[in-house]
Amino acid sequence: MSDVAIHDVGARKIIDLDVPQSTLRFARPGIAKKDPDYFAAVVVNHILGGGVFTARLFNEVREKRGLAYSVYSQLHELIIVR
Repeated sequence: MSDVAIHDVGARKIIDLDVPQSTLRFARPGIAKKDPDYFAAVVVNHILGGGVFTARLFNEVREKRGLAYSVYSQLHELIIVR
């Protein structure tokens, strides 16, 4: 279990660009490498969206439904500075 407190979560930014596509990003704090669940999180991320063409997000959103050209997930290490 990580010792991270989440404050001021939630911001919506709409940036109008003259391009024929949209980009959505959802983010949450990462997980520290020293966390006992880190490697489980790496495996879950790979299955969900980190495995690109074999990922569940890719298969559901792009292949089955044709809703997006690209979809993926990433897992970033949380660095705790004290």
